[in-house]
Parts: sequence; structure tokens; C-alpha cells
Amino acid sequence: MLVSVLLGYVAYQEYQRETKLTASSIEVDAEVVDNIRSGKMYSPILAYTFKEVNYKEQANNTASDPPMYSVGDHVTVYLNSNNPSEVEIKSFMNQMGKPLLLLFFSILCFFASIRLFQMKN
Repeated sequence: MLVSVLLGYVAYQEYQRETKLTASSIEVDAEVVDNIRSGKMYSPILAYTFKEVNYKEQANNTASDPPMYSVGDHVTVYLNSNNPSEVEIKSFMNQMGKPLLLLFFSILCFFASIRLFQMKN
């Protein structure tokens, strides 16, 4: 039961973090110019322009095998205006995937703990 409450709390905190990120960020169009391998995962390198300055940065929180994006793909990114090198690709999975996954496991642990409690009695 405690695990489900903790997972629920972490899911809420992650949701709050993502909400603040999207509220304080600027949406910018970017192009995938490369995929770099880090361990067993690939992360896209994005080229974009902000305030007439060109950037080429690795996207935060986006790694997959095989690569999720192909060179030449155009994506919308959230850009931190205070630090334009910090970018995150705008997608449902990047914004809501982690909170929803944590919430799912929280609910699963909750029902599993109820079932275990019923089996003991």
C-alpha cells in the first residue's frame, strides 16, 4: 500500500514538473540533424534558431533503440528561454508518458496490496 502511495506522489511531482516546463518554455521548430549513440540508445541532435542564433543540441529525455526520429524530421521543441541549449521534443510520451506510467503502477500496486490483504484474512 505504501509503495502505491509513493508511486502516486512521484507521478504527481513528475506531472507538476512537466506542467511547469511547458508553461515556462517557448515552442520552436527544429530539425533532426543526427542521432548519436549513448550506450545502447540513440538520442536526436536538433538544429534550431532562437533569437537569430543557431543551435545544435541533443534533446533532453528522448532516447530509444532504434532511433525514434530520422535525420531530416521536423519536430516542435520546448525551449528554455533562459538557457536555449535546453530543449525537449514536444510529444505526448515526453510530456505525459512518465507520469501516466507511474500512476498506472501506483494503481496496480494498490490493487495488488488489497488482494494480498484479502488473502491473509
